[in-house]
Amino acid sequence: MISAHTVDETSIITSWNPPERDGGVKLNNFRIEYDLSSSFNDVNGSTMEPRGGHLEIPLIREMQSVQLEASSLVSEEQWIVATVEVTNERQTVRTNVTGVDEIQLITVMADEVQDTVMTVTTTAYDYDEEQTLSIDATDLDEVQTLRTEVDAILEKQLLTVSATRHNEVQQVTITLMGNTSTAKEVANLENALGGSYQLGLDTRTCEWCETLSAPTTASIDAPFTAARLNNSLSALANIGSGGVEIVKTTKVTNVAERGGVLLLLFNVTFIGDNIRGDIETLEIKTNLLTNTSVGVFVNDLQVDTLVTGAQPSGSFYLTYHCESRTEAVDIQVTTGSATALLKNVSNATVGDVVRVNVGTYQPTLGAQSAGASYIYYQITAVDNKKQHDNQVEVTLDSEFSDTGGWFTGDVGVFYSNSSDPYGVSEACYGADPETTLRIDHNASADYLREKLEALSVIPSGGGITVSRFDIPAGNSRDFGGSEGAVEVIGYDFNITFVENNGD
Repeated sequence: MISAHTVDETSIITSWNPPERDGGVKLNNFRIEYDLSSSFNDVNGSTMEPRGGHLEIPLIREMQSVQLEASSLVSEEQWIVATVEVTNERQTVRTNVTGVDEIQLITVMADEVQDTVMTVTTTAYDYDEEQTLSIDATDLDEVQTLRTEVDAILEKQLLTVSATRHNEVQQVTITLMGNTSTAKEVANLENALGGSYQLGLDTRTCEWCETLSAPTTASIDAPFTAARLNNSLSALANIGSGGVEIVKTTKVTNVAERGGVLLLLFNVTFIGDNIRGDIETLEIKTNLLTNTSVGVFVNDLQVDTLVTGAQPSGSFYLTYHCESRTEAVDIQVTTGSATALLKNVSNATVGDVVRVNVGTYQPTLGAQSAGASYIYYQITAVDNKKQHDNQVEVTLDSEFSDTGGWFTGDVGVFYSNSSDPYGVSEACYGADPETTLRIDHNASADYLREKLEALSVIPSGGGITVSRFDIPAGNSRDFGGSEGAVEVIGYDFNITFVENNGD
């Protein structure tokens, strides 16, 4: 509501009521427009003459000052509740897009009024969207490394240097001359023997005797029996009780009334475990044998070795074959061909390595020349249709370039160097097999280790460890012979491979 009345010819008074709705915007001023024409065309001024215009009337808040005085001021608390009527503004917004129906929530805020909540619903045409997904990448082969590990178990090998035990047999012989014409005269001839003798045994150089000494028996007196000789020898410190077995026999070598010859033979077998191997011959220390009858003569007392006790002797060589699991085969190859025929093979699979010893050239199977020079190949295919009579045809990873024919070789797996295509180390390429220098039968552990580490395929300075032990007395071994397990005398060498791979 607006009203106006004239004051004079140049002034009017106008008044108005505030708007019922402010549209949610704070009022800052009022604009009064005036014009001489009802069209209000000149409210913003005219170029001809002043006919109209407008005034900006700022909105001035009323301020009142109230002063209260009281002798005693009591604070008063008042609660003022103001209630106004606000009409929410509603706007319609229409958007036209291609897509999914969109719902927007628009909130209009105004000072000192409640928030206006507006719900806007938009409508759009629904078109399915089609997209083309193109994947473009560089094709790179994936390389994977498969690594397997097992607990380190060092290879240990047992080297036995031994001989089958055969006990030493020595013979003590007393030779008598006299009447040997009848059995009775022979008995009389033996009974006419008197006196005594002594024997000695030196074991200071014996390899397999526990006691190294040179004692002499007590006097051995007539009558000369096996039991008396046994007791005398068993009393020696280097023989001991049960160390010998005595068997006595008599032998007439010349039958005659005069000048007949009678031999008293005492076979001494050294059976004790503390006196084994090759033993020095018993030595006659004293010979006080006499005759007690006329016509009896003591012709001789002597000791001979009938059977030498067995023990290791001489020397040996060791040959090292590089680490592999293979079987020996005969191989036929053709110059310029990658096909090979393996003979006497039980199994051949793809991936196995074939080692051809071209130093053993055979124009025909069986006509072999000596030598050792190896070429390695890998089997890439096995012709199952050509397997018969322990023969199989295989394809190798490269052609054979030497003169064709039959060769010896082996097939299987080599693993002295896991990074080599054929699993063979540089040392094994150059020397396989490789043989040591001569090794004495009674070599020490250090001596054997030095000879083995001198091989190019065994690292020196800790590549192996070696220990030596005497084989205990009474210990038997079965070496696969027809006699089965036999008692042996010798040494065991325990060899541990510290730095060589696998088996």
